[in-house]
Amino acid sequence: MVQVEHGRFQSRIVGHGAEPPDQLLANPQNWRVHPRRQQKALEQALDKIGWVTEVIVNQTTGHVVDGHLRVGLAISAGEPTVPVTYVELSEDEERMALASLDPITGLAIADTASLTSLLSELNVEDELGDLLRDVAGQRDGRMDPPSQEQIEERQEAMDNAFSGNEARSEEVTCPDCGATFGIQL
Repeated sequence: MVQVEHGRFQSRIVGHGAEPPDQLLANPQNWRVHPRRQQKALEQALDKIGWVTEVIVNQTTGHVVDGHLRVGLAISAGEPTVPVTYVELSEDEERMALASLDPITGLAIADTASLTSLLSELNVEDELGDLLRDVAGQRDGRMDPPSQEQIEERQEAMDNAFSGNEARSEEVTCPDCGATFGIQL
């Protein structure tokens, strides 16, 4: 493997491959719960588009760091292999990655004009399309832009996440079932 200079951000990726999904180890500290609606939407996305992102597996522990639902769907569908990105993380770094990947992504704010344009070009009239429109806040062709309060909250969370502050806890509420999960950031 060719070593690539990355500057300030160290690459923890040590390889790519394919693994039988039933041989991958679910992370015992995975805090994500995938409601049936999300499962159906992801299954439809995999059927229509295929694999566009790999499951992340930590070589140190053998645990899945990201992609538990994709692995589960692959097992259910009888897929012989799933694409995998291998990373090398300590156990503490694995916990940090597990706790931070989805919440950091969730801090993004939609550019409603661009998203409206993108969604108008899609012809997806099934559970996947419904989910995309719901997530985007689109109702009957309109977008519900984030409130100023939501924008300020996300900006504050982003500022705090990257300010070098010590680890902190945050509660995350599942929008489907209302369950609240505490995560360490």
